[in-house]
Amino acid sequence: MRITTNISSINAQRNFATNHRAQSKSLAQLASGQRINIAADDAAGLAISENLKSQIRSGQQAIRNTNDGISLSEVAEGAFNEINNIVVRLRELGVQAASDTIGDTERGYLNRETQQLKLEIDRIASVTTWTSTKLLDGTAPKFDLQVGIFANPEENVISFDPAENNVKLEALGLSDVDYSQKEGAQSALEVVDNAINHLNGCRSNLGAIQNRL
Repeated sequence: MRITTNISSINAQRNFATNHRAQSKSLAQLASGQRINIAADDAAGLAISENLKSQIRSGQQAIRNTNDGISLSEVAEGAFNEINNIVVRLRELGVQAASDTIGDTERGYLNRETQQLKLEIDRIASVTTWTSTKLLDGTAPKFDLQVGIFANPEENVISFDPAENNVKLEALGLSDVDYSQKEGAQSALEVVDNAINHLNGCRSNLGAIQNRL
């Protein structure tokens, strides 16, 4: 008994199928830009590449976390700058009010500006926020910035404690500053100097964190 077969056709179909698979693989690699698209391309290589891919994407997110931390510090720095300008103005007014070249009426005018500037310090400290967290009133929790891609916090986390940057009026010691009298203006100058030193310390700490990031 003889079975009639077309050997040439079968061979051609087999070659066509082989070439089609190779062409499909090449097109998939061209389209994705990757040598390995499915496990069949390279099983061991796929495991290695997927692990590397996860680390690369995690690293990119860690970079974004770091940039967000820098942005957070810049928000606080902007508020510090404004408060520092106000405190410098308070000292200028204090020097003016401490002199007998002006009278009590003029000191009253200076004191009105002084009290408004004090309110503005408190307002800035209260409204400076990152998302919903206040940064400058001493109530913020510690921020942990994930700047690495692994779980070890000692090597992958930078901590920032906004509670150290309390610049409310009481923290600066400016609550009782009053320039309505010469003696009050004279005694307030040292208080204002201490407030400036406090602000400088806060800004120095913030700048150090920002440079580290």
